[in-house]
Parts: sequence; structure tokens; C-alpha cells
Amino acid sequence: MIAQELHEHIPNLVTQGSDEKNTFGHTMPWSVDYGKLTPYLVKAIQEQQTIIEDLKTRIETLEG
Repeated sequence: MIAQELHEHIPNLVTQGSDEKNTFGHTMPWSVDYGKLTPYLVKAIQEQQTIIEDLKTRIETLEG
């Protein structure tokens, strides 16, 4: 996942980075909390499965 792209859709999963340097001279990168992403992925799979089942039923009816 690219954090900046995910931030456009589900901002609460992303910690924005910073160009400011910390005490070690490093910038902070953007990051994704993948643990929080899991429920969104499960929901997407459930929605896809519903679509698949509906399409299978339509095909069976048409082939009927």
C-alpha cells in the first residue's frame, strides 16, 4: 500500500510523514496501520462475494 494514496480514501489508517528532521537527522516517512486496515479488507471481500453470488445466479438463470 502507498500511504499517500490510501490517505485519500481512509485517512484514519495513515500517519502522515514529515520533511522535518528528527534528532538523528532523519525525516519521518508516511506509514499505514495495517491492523486497522483488516476490517476494510474483510468488508470488501464480503461485498465482492455478494456480487459473485448474484452473477452466478444470473448466469445459471440465463443458461437455465
